Amino acid sequence: MTKFGDQTQKVIQAVKTAVEDQAWDSGHVTGARLIEVLNEFQEKSLKKVDERLVQIRNEFSNHHDGGHGGERPQQPRREEQVGAVTTTVNTYSYKGRFFAVPEDFEFPKPKLREAIRFWLCGQTVSEDGKKKVKPFRKLSLDMLPTKSLKDNFKIHWKPIFAFLSEAAALPPMHETITNQHINEVYDRCVGHLKSTVSYCFQKKKNPENEWTIATWSLRTSRSSIEKKGTESDKAKLPEANNRNKARNKGLQRKRKESENPLYLRRQRKRQFARNEERNASQSTATVTTRTEHQHTNQTTLSTQAERTVIARENATFENSFPLLPLNERMQNLDQQTARDAQEEMLEAQQTQRRMRAVQGDAVAGDGTLLFTSRRIGTLAPNLGDNSKVARERYTNSLANQINNSPTRCPIPHCDDKKNMPTHPCRNCGAKVHNLCAQRERLCSDQNELSMYCSILCKQSKEG
Repeated sequence: MTKFGDQTQKVIQAVKTAVEDQAWDSGHVTGARLIEVLNEFQEKSLKKVDERLVQIRNEFSNHHDGGHGGERPQQPRREEQVGAVTTTVNTYSYKGRFFAVPEDFEFPKPKLREAIRFWLCGQTVSEDGKKKVKPFRKLSLDMLPTKSLKDNFKIHWKPIFAFLSEAAALPPMHETITNQHINEVYDRCVGHLKSTVSYCFQKKKNPENEWTIATWSLRTSRSSIEKKGTESDKAKLPEANNRNKARNKGLQRKRKESENPLYLRRQRKRQFARNEERNASQSTATVTTRTEHQHTNQTTLSTQAERTVIARENATFENSFPLLPLNERMQNLDQQTARDAQEEMLEAQQTQRRMRAVQGDAVAGDGTLLFTSRRIGTLAPNLGDNSKVARERYTNSLANQINNSPTRCPIPHCDDKKNMPTHPCRNCGAKVHNLCAQRERLCSDQNELSMYCSILCKQSKEG
């Protein structure tokens, strides 16, 4: 029975496979066949992406290393081993760009031997060995992410290896580095240090095994050798240039004296103080110095004398045109001009009084008038305070202007005494109230906004 059951399952699977193949051939898509096609497409796509990434990394590595044809691409590098393939990554992407170190990388603080190993071989930064920093001699500041890493590399690593570069005779970058290479470079570096910075080995027996790479960068600097080095060490220093030449202390820029100073007395005072200080510091002044000092004083005095002469000449020129007395005709003309000016002033004052009478005024608490500006025919607003005098004058002005207003509504039986008529008559242009025109049926039949002041105006306009 068991064999018969197994045979039944095989038959069912064979029939299912035949049905799916037949459906696929006839144009029908089944679930199993669709999954198989998608998996095949995914494998091909991932394979193409991996190949393209490898090409991009190799091109980036060649460009960053300066395009040297003899160098081997460094990122990524595939190392073939027996029975396995290991991929070593030494280019890292974060913060929107590529860097030569991981995001959390910190430079080590090794002794001289280990520093040479890092300089030539790089540093492994992962437990499985797949992530590695390229040899430190291939690093550049623009491939480091933070300022602290750049300062550390520029201050602690580059100075010592720049000092040892000629004596160390480092192997070429494309050559494979072995322990023998590291030992040979280390021996040459120690020998060069003993010959050029011998003062470091006087108090320490084996400083190469005790000092870190940062200490060596400090002790091999030019300033440290000039300050603490022996005579033989100082003699082996290269010639100083503008970047490391010692500055002269106390040397100040001399300011050139102006030939035409703005404040002559101040300049003379400065010159006198400077000369006095020079004479006090130099007890044995020569005759030449005294002559120059006298010449300077004479020059200053001559300049002052020249200015005095110029001032006198200007005064003489001004005095050449004195004020002459006026004759009788000029005196009459002067008096007539004064009378004309007085009349114009009186006329202007009268004009202001007339304008005040037309425009109205308001009263302050102390009884003084506050001038206001308004259109002719409008009521004068009370812009003063609420004192008794102000209220009385304001009330009287309201009654007078309401009764004697030249712009009252011309429509008969108008009882609106407060509001000014604003709608012009379509025929004669007189201003009327909107409500009065509607009450008396003086609006146009075609447009209710067209108003008239009387029946005659409406008939003459509309017929």
